Amino acid sequence: MDLSDEHWRDHIMTNGPVGAWCALPGSHTQLFDEAIDFGVEGRGELRTHSPMRGAESLAFIWRVGGYGVVECQPVYASPEIGDDGQANAADWFRLPFVIELQRTDAGTFWALRERGAQGFWELAAPLVPVRIGVPQRRIDSVLAPTPMACWPSLPGRK
Repeated sequence: MDLSDEHWRDHIMTNGPVGAWCALPGSHTQLFDEAIDFGVEGRGELRTHSPMRGAESLAFIWRVGGYGVVECQPVYASPEIGDDGQANAADWFRLPFVIELQRTDAGTFWALRERGAQGFWELAAPLVPVRIGVPQRRIDSVLAPTPMACWPSLPGRK
């Protein structure tokens, strides 16, 4: 999928950013390395890695909220317990996004960015596609983890 083609950009704006995305390449990615994977089944994972905090991930559920909008709900390993003793679901976040050309010291790239922000959701940088629209592997109706293609170069990453 070539994001320089308006047809594909429109497809993502309409159907959501299904696939794997990682931080816009550039010298700034030496300080943080971030990625997000939107699975076709409406599940996803946000991953970050920094020298100070190490690797972290957050599972989430997502849906299309309109043209150029995704809505994401974090899925925490230990949900908050309400006053009634029941587990509370996390809030949904509405994330309007754009796909635009971004320039860095590493070149010019088509990137996904949250409208009104420099990055996307909890991520500090815009995102470039690694794998768009490719279904994840499935095991018993649960998404199987797949390594992010933009992370193999990280020291200590397996």
